[in-house]
Amino acid sequence: EYLGPAPELYLPAIFDPKTDNTDPAGLAELIRLINQAPADELGKYIDVNDVLLHAAAETALANWDGLIGTNGLRNFYLYRRSSSRQALLLGWDMDAAFTDYYWPLFDNLNNNILTTRLLTVPSNRQRFLEALDDAAHAMGDDNWLANEIERVYPLIQQAAYTDPYKLCRVGPDIGPCTNAMFDL
Repeated sequence: EYLGPAPELYLPAIFDPKTDNTDPAGLAELIRLINQAPADELGKYIDVNDVLLHAAAETALANWDGLIGTNGLRNFYLYRRSSSRQALLLGWDMDAAFTDYYWPLFDNLNNNILTTRLLTVPSNRQRFLEALDDAAHAMGDDNWLANEIERVYPLIQQAAYTDPYKLCRVGPDIGPCTNAMFDL
């Protein structure tokens, strides 16, 4: 949400600059524009296709801890191009993926102003649905995802069994995980 024009409202409390911090007012302005510019003009300020593809990937992976997370926006870097000042989202930390077999397609999309506003534009909504369909086919065609899980699981199983700090989804919460729970 737009909290006002003062950079200290965002830095470092919400955003923690990792590289160039020479234009902190630019972040406040970007957030203002995301909140207030006409929804069909947001592409001037942020890579809309990138956001839509990222949201579709998180939805397809049932990731509750990211751009469209249950607890708000998390686990992404915001990169601004110096040439156009257009921003990109770079996701990271997808360890909360695959947490729900029945993840609703539009779950959490209204939890942040960016995805809420982007999806009011019919062509953006269509692009999101197409990307979601592409992801579903990529994971489901020829059992690709199931085969990948079966291939990788033996590589991590012993390390997971010996990890005393592993966590699992326990109902709506995250808690200590037994080996039997991990195997589910």
